[in-house]
Amino acid sequence: MKLLKRNLKGKSTIKIESLDDMWNLMHIIRTGDLVGAKTIRTLQTSNEKEKRPVYLILNTEKVDFSEEAEMLRISGKIIEGPEDISHGYHTFSLAKNSIFDIKKDWKKYELDRLEKSLRSTDINILTALVDEHSANFYHIKESKISNIGEMDGSGSCKIYRDTDNNQFYSKVIKAIEEYAKRYDHIIIAGPGFTKDNILKLIKDETVRKKIITEGCSTTSISGVNEVIKRGAIDRIIKDTFLSKETEAVNAFLEELSKNSGLAIYGKEDTKNAAAAGAIKIFLVSEKMVRDQEVQNIIDSAQKSGAEIHIIGYGHDAGKQLYNLTGLAAITKYKLR
Repeated sequence: MKLLKRNLKGKSTIKIESLDDMWNLMHIIRTGDLVGAKTIRTLQTSNEKEKRPVYLILNTEKVDFSEEAEMLRISGKIIEGPEDISHGYHTFSLAKNSIFDIKKDWKKYELDRLEKSLRSTDINILTALVDEHSANFYHIKESKISNIGEMDGSGSCKIYRDTDNNQFYSKVIKAIEEYAKRYDHIIIAGPGFTKDNILKLIKDETVRKKIITEGCSTTSISGVNEVIKRGAIDRIIKDTFLSKETEAVNAFLEELSKNSGLAIYGKEDTKNAAAAGAIKIFLVSEKMVRDQEVQNIIDSAQKSGAEIHIIGYGHDAGKQLYNLTGLAAITKYKLR
């Protein structure tokens, strides 16, 4: 993401450079923000409809991010545009390299997210989870973890099977070398010594330079979460939302398991804690953040200096938070 013009009390101009930018912007842009961009608007003439490029400003009512379409969609009522254009409703469909203007009342957690987005490198990590009989490949992004391929050398594979370990290793290495053309970093992880054996057999130095190894107990999706918790991503990229979000949720869950009285969750309890100025760390699921009452709790918590984390749903820690009401906090002191 690039900030082409910064004016936090007026109009700022932003350029979108990646899907992760779109995902972060979905959490920054909210109802009531004024967003301006060049777009195509249909003009009804006396005889026919004419499509014309125009610059419009919308009062935002809805923001959607579609990873499949690689599009950030911002919908709302037109409040400024050419006089001969109907001032009804419109949707901006913003893709990579799109440029738009935004004017808003910036909240601290939104500014924090913006600054991190401007500083962060686009996360492009392949994780290969391997053992003696299987290999699963995952793409780790800021917004989610995706399974992109799997192999099985045990004889019961839905892709192909190979009972000879040497041949199985060769096919895993071939896949890693092929993936290496598209990924900046590779984590080879798994139980036992298979990960180390495979790394030793990779001869291409260009590929080897992209690889780190990490231990985990399984080659399933939970193995990816183990890799994240062990700090493997932080070894590659020091400041990523995915690692920070997982760390924040784990800190809350640890406090909850200790029964210290400092871990609370749910709308009513977090609302009361925020009003009392008692929240130290506030965790909000991305699925809850557009709720106006939740916005009010966030504002209240920020006034007393709470640290705000908006937690994505596309990874294990995010799902845990959402299943636990979507709102959680670590307080400065016991409330009861």
